Amino acid sequence: MAIIKPFETPQGVPATYHKIIKAEMLMVSEVILVTVAVYASADAREAGKNVLWHEYQSIPFAALTQDPRDLLYPMLAMYGDSFLRGGEPDAEGSSSPGNFEINLKPEALQPTPPVLLSPALPVEIVEPPLPPPPPIQG
Repeated sequence: MAIIKPFETPQGVPATYHKIIKAEMLMVSEVILVTVAVYASADAREAGKNVLWHEYQSIPFAALTQDPRDLLYPMLAMYGDSFLRGGEPDAEGSSSPGNFEINLKPEALQPTPPVLLSPALPVEIVEPPLPPPPPIQG
């Protein structure tokens, strides 16, 4: 899923494919920060071409029909192998108390393996050479 919209970048490069790569909720500020990768085209993305740039957007919770916290707390209590699984969401402070119904795919309820965010790269540690010992005087 992406947004398809032709747009000419300030550098004059046409971009048409805009894919969300990160969404972060700031509970205290009540906003969702969204990072969008902007590509020349869907074909460019599929071919592994570089992102032209990243667009950053802020979406206030007030723009949503439901407070996202109403979904997150029940998900934490239901999902994967977290120690929170089996807990009870507390409706206190919720924008819609008691509205905690959420449906997950059955496979989402299974324990999940760790996720490797990026392949490990070999690292070479280079230490500066030691200075020569002082001359022996005698």
